[in-house]
Amino acid sequence: MIDDVNVTREEAACQVTTAEKSRASDRVKQTGRNTDGSTGRASVIDVAARAGVSPMTVSRVVNNPDLVSPELRDRVQRAVRELGYIPNRAAAGLQSNRNRIVGFLMPDLSVPLYRQMHVGLTAALEPLGYSILVVESRYSPERERSLAQVLLGWNPSGVVRVATGANDDIRQLFRKSRVPCCEFVDSNDESCELGAGFSHEEVGFAVGDHLCRTGRSRLVVVMPRAVPRFEIQFQGIRRAVRKFPGSRVERIILRVPSPLNMSHGTSVIQQLYNDGLPADALVFLNDTPAIGALFECRRLQIDVPQRLAIVGFGDHEIASHVIPSLTTVSVDGEQLGRRCGELVLRNGTNARPKRIVDKIGFDFIRRESA
Repeated sequence: MIDDVNVTREEAACQVTTAEKSRASDRVKQTGRNTDGSTGRASVIDVAARAGVSPMTVSRVVNNPDLVSPELRDRVQRAVRELGYIPNRAAAGLQSNRNRIVGFLMPDLSVPLYRQMHVGLTAALEPLGYSILVVESRYSPERERSLAQVLLGWNPSGVVRVATGANDDIRQLFRKSRVPCCEFVDSNDESCELGAGFSHEEVGFAVGDHLCRTGRSRLVVVMPRAVPRFEIQFQGIRRAVRKFPGSRVERIILRVPSPLNMSHGTSVIQQLYNDGLPADALVFLNDTPAIGALFECRRLQIDVPQRLAIVGFGDHEIASHVIPSLTTVSVDGEQLGRRCGELVLRNGTNARPKRIVDKIGFDFIRRESA
């Protein structure tokens, strides 16, 4: 709770006087310059004069608004809007050795889960005065390393990273820089010091167990190349299948980078159809190719789910609207983003925090396709 009495006393001691306000206004009129010597751009002192508060209070409202009483915050923010004041974030970063920026280093913002994480990050950090700087590695280890260095060059308050597993040296890079980095990882990743995520093995087990319990015995998992988390998910499916004698699971690894699109799902169905449809269940680790597969099954008159069950991952908006509706796995990406943002700020003063990896749950969504 903010002590309004203490804030009022501070204002009484630091108040910009009427004479100071007048001098600031006269200087702009006479010279065309603001009180910081710049032309056409309001300064902290101009805002303080307009709001009738101290420059320190203006800085506090800009950088730590939660530390200022609502009445003072409204006065300063009104003055900021009226004068068109733009805070000099670069100067603030030089003073504190940290900019109020949190980087978001991830593979591809078109992936719904990562887009949801961005929404959660923004919801958690923007009210505290932080901006989110988004960079996409596009699943390239070299690009990821280069972008990590670019982010560190901005002196951010922290970085949230979607770890692919291909660049463990990036963890060492952040550790040496003393910039806190919170990763979206598999929740069982013992090498991660600070992160949040779900168990990909448990997701895979839930999918495999459901398919086998509903009578499926010939499972095929479709995966892109070079995504270690998907390999963990496949091992979870395999563990479930082993519980059911006579059942088996195979995988198709497409020689393309993640994320897979609808045409990849189409091509998989065409391949299986030409081979005599040797599977009775098809698992995609992304809803998008799964939906492409559903459309192709309708075109080829393959009965889903009687002849072939199809499962996706992500619970994209369209998943509940296609016919048949898609069985899938749902993860709360916004919760994941919020949690990563909270963790990276909480550990901002610790160079090597004790291991903190928060486990986020998931839901297996049973629909018509399986």
